Amino acid sequence: MMPARSDARLPRGLVVATLAPSLIGGILLIAFIVAELAGSTVFIYGPAQNLAEAAAIADAAAVMRRLRAGESPSALVSVRPEVISSSVTRVTALEASIWGREVELVKLLDREGAIDGTQRAYLACVSQGLRAEAITEYLAPGGTDGCDADETLARIQARSQ
Repeated sequence: MMPARSDARLPRGLVVATLAPSLIGGILLIAFIVAELAGSTVFIYGPAQNLAEAAAIADAAAVMRRLRAGESPSALVSVRPEVISSSVTRVTALEASIWGREVELVKLLDREGAIDGTQRAYLACVSQGLRAEAITEYLAPGGTDGCDADETLARIQARSQ
C-alpha cells in the first residue's frame, strides 16, 4: 500500500515571516563586509592612537596620560581621516586640540607647558581659521594681527597630501 500523499502547503505569510529576517540579516552582513573591504570603516571610531587624536576628540584624560608618557605635543603625527577630516591627516597635538574646539583642553595643554610663546600666535591663527572664538580669545586676547587664517589652514591641509 502506498502512503497517502499530502498536498498541504504552508501559508505564504508564514514562509515570508520566517525567512525575511534571515535574508535581511544576510544582506546587511554582506553589505558591511563589502564596505569594510572597500575601506569604509563604519564602526571604527575607537580610542585615540596618539596624542594628536586624543586632543582632536577632546579626551583630556588620554591627553594627560600620553603627555605623562612622553609624547610630544609639537610632533607632527598622522591621525585617522575620521578623527579630524579626510583632508587633515598630519597634525601636531596642539593643532588637533583646536579642532577639538574645547577651550578647557587648550588651557590644560597651556598649563602643562605645551604651548610656548612662538606657538601661541600660530595656534590663535589656526583657531581663527576654524572659527573657534573662545580658543582664539584665550590664545590671543589682543587679537590676531597679521594672521592669514586661510593660508594657515591651507598649509595644514597641504602637508596631508
